[in-house]
Amino acid sequence: MNNPFWEYSLSHYVREGVADACLALQDGHGLDVNMLLYGAWLGSMGQPLQPGHLSALEEEIRQWRERVVLPLRTLRREWRDYPPVAELRERLKEVELEAEHRQQDRMMQFYRSAPALPVAGGDTGANLRLVAEFSGNGEVADWSASVERLRQLLAG
Repeated sequence: MNNPFWEYSLSHYVREGVADACLALQDGHGLDVNMLLYGAWLGSMGQPLQPGHLSALEEEIRQWRERVVLPLRTLRREWRDYPPVAELRERLKEVELEAEHRQQDRMMQFYRSAPALPVAGGDTGANLRLVAEFSGNGEVADWSASVERLRQLLAG
C-alpha cells in the first residue's frame, strides 16, 4: 500500500531529537507516537485534526495497539538487560516496527475512508496539542512543553 503517512513518519522520526521527544511523550504521558506523528503529518499539509476524527481513529486502532504493539514493546523492553536474548531482542524489535507500520497502514486506510478534513487552517502544533489532550495522562502543564519541543523539532 502506498502510505504517505508512513513515509512522513520515517523521514521525520530520524531527525535529531524527534525520536527522544516522541518517546518522552509516550513513556512519560502515555501518548501514542503514531498518533502524534499522524497529527504532525496532517499539520504539515495544513489539515486541522478534528476531535471526532481523532476519536474514530482511536476506535479503529485501539485493539491493534493494545493486543499487538504494546505487548511486543513490553517484551522487548523486559529483555533489554538480559544478554542471552540480545539477538532475539533485535528480531523482536524488527517485528515491533512491522507492527507499528501495520498500525500506520490502518491509520492511512482510515484517513482515506473518513470524511475529508478541512484542507487549510491546520498547523502541527494545534494537532499535536489535540492528540495530547485526547490521549494524554496528566495535566496540560505536564506535557505542553514537551509537545512544543516536538513541534519545533518536526518543523526543523
